[in-house]
Amino acid sequence: MQLIIIRHAETVENAQGIIQGYGRGSLSARGMQQAADAAQALRHETFDVIFCSDLERCRDTAAYITRYHQQTPFHLTSQLREMNIGNLSNVPVRIPKIAKRYGTVFAKLFNLSIFGGESWRGVQTRMANFLNDTFEGYPDTTVLLVTHGVTMRAIYSVLDREQTKGIDPNDIPNCMIWHVAMDKPVRR
Repeated sequence: MQLIIIRHAETVENAQGIIQGYGRGSLSARGMQQAADAAQALRHETFDVIFCSDLERCRDTAAYITRYHQQTPFHLTSQLREMNIGNLSNVPVRIPKIAKRYGTVFAKLFNLSIFGGESWRGVQTRMANFLNDTFEGYPDTTVLLVTHGVTMRAIYSVLDREQTKGIDPNDIPNCMIWHVAMDKPVRR
């Protein structure tokens, strides 16, 4: 299975440094241009199926892409959502400032299920299950995933390193596109 994975375009909240989690997120003017550019870049790709996070910022990004792929089956799924940060979703929590001030303590928080959300391990398990189900249902196809930054990091973390050569999981700007060949189920 060939995976083409794209992070949603910039939102107003991204531009303000606000963590969104399951929050709505509205594409910024820059994000709309990013989505249009990504759609152009993917215009001549052939997808057998498109899976998209059901959160608005991904749906809005996918709308640009599907203009060129109107005949391709399209499915919204909660499995491709961003990490659930519970009560912090769409609250003005400025991650860069927190990460800078609290460093490794902040990083360790992602391994806990806090504020009614999910743990990093939970996101990894969700992504492994989604990838394995998709691989089982679409083994010899090209699949487009429209998703989120943390979700992409979780996908990276469950794939074999050979499958992810040339990918930097620490650098996932809005509308980043990854191409990954998946020839076997991922570890859970």
